[in-house]
Amino acid sequence: MILSSSLTMAQEDYARPQPEQYAPVSGSTDDKRFNIGLSLGSAIPMNKFASTSVKNTFWDFTSADSTHLEGFARNGFNFTLTASYLFPGNFGIILMFGSCQNPFDINTFSAKVGLPSTSPSASYNEDEYLVGGFGSFPVDKFRFTVNALVGLVSMGYPEISCAAHDTTYTYDLQGGSGFGYDLGGSAEYDISSRIAVSVNINYLGSNVQYNGFSITGSTPTSIGYFSSTSDVLSLPTGILKITIGAVLRF
Repeated sequence: MILSSSLTMAQEDYARPQPEQYAPVSGSTDDKRFNIGLSLGSAIPMNKFASTSVKNTFWDFTSADSTHLEGFARNGFNFTLTASYLFPGNFGIILMFGSCQNPFDINTFSAKVGLPSTSPSASYNEDEYLVGGFGSFPVDKFRFTVNALVGLVSMGYPEISCAAHDTTYTYDLQGGSGFGYDLGGSAEYDISSRIAVSVNINYLGSNVQYNGFSITGSTPTSIGYFSSTSDVLSLPTGILKITIGAVLRF
């Protein structure tokens, strides 16, 4: 009886199904949670950043001064660097540094204000420092992500000189920063367990503010200077960034 009972218990233990234990396969993308991304592409101006209207703005010399700016920006170039960590559950945190260079359309500006105008730089240099969250959704060798970030946007306005009769007026806007946000996503394709290529679409929005401005008027015989630190000029800015890049996982 004792031997029979022991055999029965041994058979029950042997037949009992064991729960499956899942562990990421070494070398697969499942065990790579840190990601470094680098992407390059186009920076398409939107909102007032792309506007070429001067009526009732700071550049409307036929009416009272305004604190509103128009961008006269053209399509430019974007560089973006990201660092992210993916938590279990396909959600993570991401840091982003981006930089855009957009030409200033000085010819259209001259035509709109009605004065011959020049600019030594004729270009915007925009930098963004953002942090936020993202979701990652893998499908075979593809990984689709969506992100939402907030932070600081810094952007200088080009110095502009306008010629009126025998006087040249040079406008220099001070500062150039504001709260910004970035919404977008990407599609990544794994070349190996550590390297992927990506296609990215992001929209950056910000209301960039310039804390005052100065005007220098020069003639063949004299130079005049005016400065205002109390007026805050604003430029509602939008940039659509379409880029391709590479992702390193480790």
